[in-house]
Amino acid sequence: MDNEQLMQALSGLLDEKLQPIKDRLGKIEGRLDKIEGRLDNVEGRLNVVEVLQRRTTKKLDDLRLDMMVFQGNVRQDIHDLGDQMETVVEILKINEILPR
Repeated sequence: MDNEQLMQALSGLLDEKLQPIKDRLGKIEGRLDKIEGRLDNVEGRLNVVEVLQRRTTKKLDDLRLDMMVFQGNVRQDIHDLGDQMETVVEILKINEILPR
């Protein structure tokens, strides 16, 4: 047996021994492809959740601003009512409807 025949025999033997490993690696690669597909789906869902979260945050910020404006308006109205009540009380005292 010359060197070339020996190399071919060794190559055939190695191929035969490595074939089960190649088969298992092929199955693992298939599983990894499936996992990668699932992760892509999850990533897509996370992007949707991020968009919804940003929209909800903006709505909350808008609501917070609306509440601050409302509070300022209510405070001003209460202040104006207090001034008007003081005027009414003074007019009632001047007309001697309320005791001094």
